Amino acid sequence: EEERVQRELIEAKRKAEEEHEVVQNKMEERLEREMAEAACTVEQRLQREMVAAERIGEEERVQRELMLAKQKAEDEHLACEAEEAAKKAEEERLAQEAAGIAEEERVQRELMLAKQKAED
Repeated sequence: EEERVQRELIEAKRKAEEEHEVVQNKMEERLEREMAEAACTVEQRLQREMVAAERIGEEERVQRELMLAKQKAEDEHLACEAEEAAKKAEEERLAQEAAGIAEEERVQRELMLAKQKAED
């Protein structure tokens, strides 16, 4: 009887150890699977964040290019306005010079007429 109880006890211990090992293996497998899923989730999140960062970077690049294009257009517009103002100033100067020459010619004619009158 004692030997039978001893065998049953040994058998019960062996079964308990096997069950413990099976449970341990299942827990390790589950932990590995959960860690793999978490790693995959983290990798996916990082991937999404990288895509978002690239998109933001692209948007910032486009914004910079747009600002540069606007600045260039504004600079060109200002340069055109400055060129037009310079042309206008030159035209006014030429007109004043022409008016000065015309005045000088008028004075010369009057002077010649006055000399001719004086001679007559």
